Amino acid sequence: METEVLEDLGLTAREITVYITLLEMGESSAGPIKQKTELQNSVIHACLSSLLQKGLVSYVEKGKRRHYTATNPKHLIDFIEEKKRRVEQIIPALIAKQAQPAKYAVHIYEGAKGLRSIHEDILAELSKGEEFLVLGAPKEAHDRFEAYFLDFHVRRQKKGIKLRAIYKKEAKEYAEKRKNMKETKIKYMPDRFTAPMWTTVFKNKTVLFVVGEMLLGIVIENKTVAKNFREYFEVLWKVL
Repeated sequence: METEVLEDLGLTAREITVYITLLEMGESSAGPIKQKTELQNSVIHACLSSLLQKGLVSYVEKGKRRHYTATNPKHLIDFIEEKKRRVEQIIPALIAKQAQPAKYAVHIYEGAKGLRSIHEDILAELSKGEEFLVLGAPKEAHDRFEAYFLDFHVRRQKKGIKLRAIYKKEAKEYAEKRKNMKETKIKYMPDRFTAPMWTTVFKNKTVLFVVGEMLLGIVIENKTVAKNFREYFEVLWKVL
């Protein structure tokens, strides 16, 4: 047990042998350590030198010989703290070398559970006063999930999260309910425009919802994609 822990601290097997031997002997010159450990003389002296540098061994001169003593094992804590300080000093340089994260990420959510997870992320990631945008919200999705959506909007309003949504006219009965909600602005897509899918954007995430035989939520995490969608949404919002 002790050996494994000391190895984890960076001591070599031979250094551990010499250190534990000194703990057991109390005080000793190199000769008796050699006899007890059966290590070569050069190895003994190399280990003692290393342990001295680590602060785990001290010595006194007696005549022409050095007599070594293992320091209090509590000094192992000082040894650990010194290693910690040295690591902390190089952390900035290591971070600078770290590969940059991918510029985009794509996650696919399936079914009702996936739709709920995405909307819960909206509530979790946005703060009071922040906004998310919705384009092409369809009737079919509201027919299936209106109970959940209404609960979502209750919690959204309490948190002060803003919504601007452009609904398909087919979903007008649901859109009209949203008009009376706080922090909410609603417009309708003109007949001549169609949205191939229902799109939501918040933070740096753009969500493409596919509703039909299958229900998919494709989340694209990318600042540029989100920025481009917002610009498209703003142009459409102004002309409606």
